[in-house]
Amino acid sequence: MSGTNREYEIHYKLLGEPHTDRITDLDVPVTDVIRELATKHLIAVNDAQYRLFDFEPGLPIVGISDVSIHKLEDEVMQ
Repeated sequence: MSGTNREYEIHYKLLGEPHTDRITDLDVPVTDVIRELATKHLIAVNDAQYRLFDFEPGLPIVGISDVSIHKLEDEVMQ
């Protein structure tokens, strides 16, 4: 999928609050995408494989739920 201009909407919940973001790269593990989005929202992701001490002190460690990814249609992207 590299080199394409496809956009996707990713829907998920952090702290029970729904979030929607747009992503363009599905060539990476979705867990990496979620970590990046959670960090953008200043929430650390509780993942045993991830070094939680890399995050700023005081950030809450929370679960992420209800993740779904949908391809945006061409007319929606314009």
